[in-house]
Amino acid sequence: YTIITPSPTCNIGDNIIFHQANNEDSEAQWISCKIRQLAHKKIELNYNKIAVLCRTKNRTEVIAKRLESSGVPCVTIEQHLFFMCQEVKDVLSYLRLIVNPFDSSAMRRMLLRPKRGIGATTVENITKEGQKYGLQLTDFAVNQTLINGDPFYELITAYEQDIVIVFDVETTGLEINKDEIIEIAAVKLVWGEKTDEFHAYLRNTIPVGNSEIVHKLSDQFLAKEGRSADVVFTEFFQFIKDGFIVGHNVGFDIKMVTAHANRLGLDIPSFQWGDTWNLANRFIQAERYSLEFLANQLNLTNSPTHRALNDTNTTVELLDLLIPKIKKHSQERQKLVSQYGQNFEPLAKQVETWKNDMYKLRPADLLGKILVESELYRHYQQKEEHRTNNLQRLVQIFQNQDDQTLNSYVSLRNILEYTALSKNIDHISKDNNQVLVITIHQSKGLEFDTVFLAGLSQGEFPNYYSIKDEKIEEEKRLFYVAMTRAKKALYLSSYLKDKKGYTKEISQFIDDIPKKYIGIQ
Repeated sequence: YTIITPSPTCNIGDNIIFHQANNEDSEAQWISCKIRQLAHKKIELNYNKIAVLCRTKNRTEVIAKRLESSGVPCVTIEQHLFFMCQEVKDVLSYLRLIVNPFDSSAMRRMLLRPKRGIGATTVENITKEGQKYGLQLTDFAVNQTLINGDPFYELITAYEQDIVIVFDVETTGLEINKDEIIEIAAVKLVWGEKTDEFHAYLRNTIPVGNSEIVHKLSDQFLAKEGRSADVVFTEFFQFIKDGFIVGHNVGFDIKMVTAHANRLGLDIPSFQWGDTWNLANRFIQAERYSLEFLANQLNLTNSPTHRALNDTNTTVELLDLLIPKIKKHSQERQKLVSQYGQNFEPLAKQVETWKNDMYKLRPADLLGKILVESELYRHYQQKEEHRTNNLQRLVQIFQNQDDQTLNSYVSLRNILEYTALSKNIDHISKDNNQVLVITIHQSKGLEFDTVFLAGLSQGEFPNYYSIKDEKIEEEKRLFYVAMTRAKKALYLSSYLKDKKGYTKEISQFIDDIPKKYIGIQ
């Protein structure tokens, strides 16, 4: 029985490389050296296409430590389970809420620690009663809600007595770091009536790629019809000046505009905004809340087409329909805000300050400020001091992940997206160009150009119990799975002595590989 038996018709590449090191650290050092050699041969090495697979978690820790000390960027799943710790999730909930004011799960978590005199009964009463009138728990974290008595006071006032700007954009993709706005449109409503509109195509500097399928805007069209992005943004910011911004899923549009304009070095105005997606969720019963679905269900005369001006006009019509529904239960909302709002005032004032700081402070500084001002750090110092080490570590991670080329807000969003990927380790590796150091079981469903399979010593792989109980077949299957994770190159390694000084034999699985397919280093 042999592990590898290539088909006569398959293309056979380079031999598998096997190395036996003197000890555990020497093995890790050899792996580190090989990866650095690969990097030396290729100036821009895709580290994320390299994986080190191990039978045990302990082996991943030994190797990851050596890679880090050697300057090889790497990541382990254990490092990112860190983001699942209670104290880390607690403080991240504060940041999630200031970035997304509709994040009710973040709001609920914020109320748990430290205690704020707002119990579960109050939360459930607000949730149950408020649902009837379009009032949500997160509205109590907005200072203007408590001042005005209604979270929609500013929107209603702007719509009936001032200026509302409804806008939409089309982009080359969804990645905030690199994708660009290629079309932008806006409609100005004065006292609820359309008075002006803005529309422009922007010349792109990166290809539209697959996004063309959605918006039908080609690189050739944009090269001909598009204008300079900095000119368009300058005109757009002037157009929306002093207006209350509205859009459908407008948080995405704002973050893309902010990121793109920031890369151009432009000053970005602060936005007061409302989201028709969120409003529709509160005041309309529907199976889905996409603009297209709502337009069909509500028989709107305008239909969205994934073109900015058409989608903007559809959103204007949707807003017109929503305003009477919003106004209908204003008094009931005011009553609930009056009944419960006082308890939320300190938190709402803090959140307002942190929202302003989000645009001024670098993410790590903002995180540190929130830890102190929320008294979350003090809470853990008093009750579970060991957790403060994780909070300090989180600040350090924010510093390391902060992209100084981006403004504070955009960089913060990127870091929060990074922490949210903690359960999806391959995406973290890809986004940060890191070698993935994981167990074989954790590699399920993944493939890599280059794989290092480490710890191939009797007692570790196959493990002691499978040898003792003569149940080797499952271990052999796992060994085969590990090798098939490699698409182009495979390196195998073992060690002669463990950290206690005991001599170890080479894994019996090495003998199952035909000698003509393996090279010794």
